[in-house]
Amino acid sequence: MIMILSELLDVSKRQDPVVDSLCEILDEAKAIAAAISDNAIEEQRPIPKDLLRSFNNDLERIKAHLLTAADVPEKIHTSS
Repeated sequence: MIMILSELLDVSKRQDPVVDSLCEILDEAKAIAAAISDNAIEEQRPIPKDLLRSFNNDLERIKAHLLTAADVPEKIHTSS
């Protein structure tokens, strides 16, 4: 049985499906990146530096969004 990351962490019901989706996408992206690495090694042909920069820029944008989400102040619940 596969345990979804959001089930292990305290995320909201609203965040559950998007966190699960991102986890799945990242797992797939890691496998694809490994395949790109393997192909480059086997072919002895590096990927173009511009492509690497483009991938890195995309990863940095993803990181920025996640850091923003992690830095949101929690709502303080007061009893009325």
